[in-house]
Formats: sequence, C-alpha cells, structure tokens
Amino acid sequence: MDRFRRGNKQLIKDLNEALVIDQVRRFGPISRKDIAINTSLGASTVTYIVDSLLKEKYFTEIGSGISDYGRKPVLLQFNQRRSYIIAIKIEEKQIIYGKFDLNARMLDKISHNFHPKDSVEAIFRLMSGQISKWIAADTLLCSGIGIAAPGLVDQANKKIIHSPILEWEEVDFSKLEEEVQVPVYLENDANAIAHAELWDGRGEQFQNFICVTIGAGVGAGIVVKNEIYRGEVGGAGEIGHIIIQRDGFLCYCGQRGCLEAYTSDRFIMAEVLHLKELKLSPILNQLEQLTMDSILQAADSGDELVQDIYRRVGENLGIGLKSIVNFFNPGAIVLGGEGLRAKKYIMPALQKELEDHFFSRHSKKLEIILIDLEENQWLMGAAAMVITQLFKEPLYREV
Repeated sequence: MDRFRRGNKQLIKDLNEALVIDQVRRFGPISRKDIAINTSLGASTVTYIVDSLLKEKYFTEIGSGISDYGRKPVLLQFNQRRSYIIAIKIEEKQIIYGKFDLNARMLDKISHNFHPKDSVEAIFRLMSGQISKWIAADTLLCSGIGIAAPGLVDQANKKIIHSPILEWEEVDFSKLEEEVQVPVYLENDANAIAHAELWDGRGEQFQNFICVTIGAGVGAGIVVKNEIYRGEVGGAGEIGHIIIQRDGFLCYCGQRGCLEAYTSDRFIMAEVLHLKELKLSPILNQLEQLTMDSILQAADSGDELVQDIYRRVGENLGIGLKSIVNFFNPGAIVLGGEGLRAKKYIMPALQKELEDHFFSRHSKKLEIILIDLEENQWLMGAAAMVITQLFKEPLYREV
C-alpha cells in the first residue's frame, strides 16, 4: 500500500529533481533556462539539481541552443543508455524477452517456448536464466524488469492471483526478484498495451480511453486522466466477463453469458466445429485441420457461413463495448489483438452496433482506433511501465 509522504525538505528536493528529470527526458535537448521557465523553479535550484544529475550520468551536455544575446545556452540531453530495462511477455506457450533503453527503444529480443504443463518453478528458472545471461553480458545497470502476463494481477504485491490462460494461481514474482536481484514490476497484459499507448500513442490525444485486446480472451486497459485505472484489487478491465446473454454459454470463469464466451477464439472454433459436424460448409469440409488461420482462409474463400460467424463476433463485441462506453464515456476505444485478424468481417458489425450509444448525440464523437498488436508493443508497454515507475514524482512511500 502507498501513502502520501509528509512534507519536508527531502520531499521537496525529490519532487524538484523529478520535475527536472521529466523535463529533460520529455523535451530534451533543453536548456537550464527553459527548465526553470517550464517548472517555475529558480535558476539556482535548477543549476544545483542539473549539476548533481550530470554527475550521476542522468544527463549529457550537447551543443548549444539559440540565443538573441550573450552566451548561447548549453543544452541537456537525457542519457537513455545510463541503464536498461528488461521487458517480458508471458504467453500461453511462450516467453518473449526484450531489452530496452530508458526511452523504451528496443535493443535486443529473444523468445523461449515452454510446455503449458511445465511447473511455475521451471518457467521461473527459464526466465531467471535469460535475465542473468543479459545482466552478465552488459556493463550497464539493469534498472528494472517489467513483466506483462494474462490474468488477475496484484501489482503491489507482485502476484498473479488467477490466470485461466496460464492455469496459474497465486504465483509470487517476488521470488524471481530475489533470484535476479533486480526490481520486478508485474502488470496485466492488457494494461501493458495501455502503457504503450500512453507512452507512444493515444496518450497525446485522449486523457480517457480504453485499450481492448481480443484473441484467446478479451481484456481491457482503462486509462483515466492519463493514468492506468486498476480498481480495488487490480482487476479493472476484465470486460470479457461482463454478461451479454442471460443463461448463455458457460464461460471458464464459472459465469454464463460472458462477452468472452461469444467473441473469443474459443467461440469461433466451437461455431465452426458445429458447422462442420452438420456438413453445411463445403469449404470447411475440405479442411483436414481446423486452425484460426484455416478458418479465416475459409471466410476469405467465400464461405458465407464462416463470414457470418465473424459478423456475430463483431455484433457481440459491439454490444459489450456499448455498455462500457455508456458507463465510462471514453474519448476513444483502441482495439487490437489476434482476434481482429478477421477485421474486415468483424469491424462493420461492431461499428454499426456502436453507432447508437448514450453519448452519440454529442458533438464530440467516440473514436474507434485499430492497432496491429505485435509482440514488440506488449514488450514496449512493459518497459514503459518500468520507466514510468522509475521516474514518477515521489509523492508516495511504500508502507
């Protein structure tokens, strides 16, 4: 749990230092004079802080700025290679690792496969082995490890409480932290995409938006006033488990009629298997193996019954998202994930469903934004999460 720190000289010093770092990190190259103007800090205070941070190698001095008179100001640049971040995305059968600088630019990437039945201990050994290998090979400091994983995440206590996709319960990542001796930051994977969008995407355009990921499951990262909203126990954004059909299909979460039960890959596969059993689709009947790729190929080959399944997915998503829009009133919904590989069939039905919601008569229209979710974005979001934690204003202390 975090509590506000008491006001004292050290807090003021830490806050001022954080302000200066933020200015150089976001707006550099920048002069000391412009930092003072932007932060309303005194010139002597800025000079003192900058000198200290130069010694600690947070900044480098580069070139000179423009001046109408007198000496040209020396410009400060953030040293993004002062240290590095390791970002990890845990998937159902794969771990992806990325090495990033302090501007969330990727330096290296590797992946390891694992068997879904492997123990948590075995997977931790796999991760700690790769982390240790990178740390040993680099002379720079690793400032943190960001991990994006599916499921209910207790970020404060570094735990995955429940992950149906991984079949994990109460998995404590502080053990990994103790092993590698580097701070670990854990995040739900949908929230990691929201971090990526805040870092290098919609954060510039919208203060309030939702990132929705569609594929094996349906999840969301909720952004309120440019901050991730996590809810009381860290579970905000589980929109896949809002009910859209009373007494509907049984979801793996134990409820009936969940949005995810009518939109995920499982739903599509179940509907396609039903068509195949009934021998209603000549194209499907010719397929020896049903995969999500082969099902999409059937739709692209003109199978109208399969196309209709995708259209129903779009309608169901639209119904679920309409409830979210009416409740939250976001400026935008950002959609991505493997589930949108069939977007040409899904999106028209989804957009038609979303044409009419409570706020649709307002002049400011809801924006629907599609993004191609590649593994680099999950990693970049995990890295951005760590960087944000490292350089956030130190108003709180852990208790």
